[in-house]
Amino acid sequence: MALSDHRVFICRYCGHALRFGAPVCGSCYQPTQVSNRVSTWVVALLVLLLGISFILLGLHVF
Repeated sequence: MALSDHRVFICRYCGHALRFGAPVCGSCYQPTQVSNRVSTWVVALLVLLLGISFILLGLHVF
């Protein structure tokens, strides 16, 4: 079963159970919370990987 099949988030406006990655609630059509959006997790993962690579390679940003 894929992650998008599970309803892991709850709409803060109407309480409807949301699938991961849904940009709007399927019941009230309000925008979902930022943590439910795939783009948020992709950006967070990229920042984390860049940070780890800087630490492991001993690179200094400043």
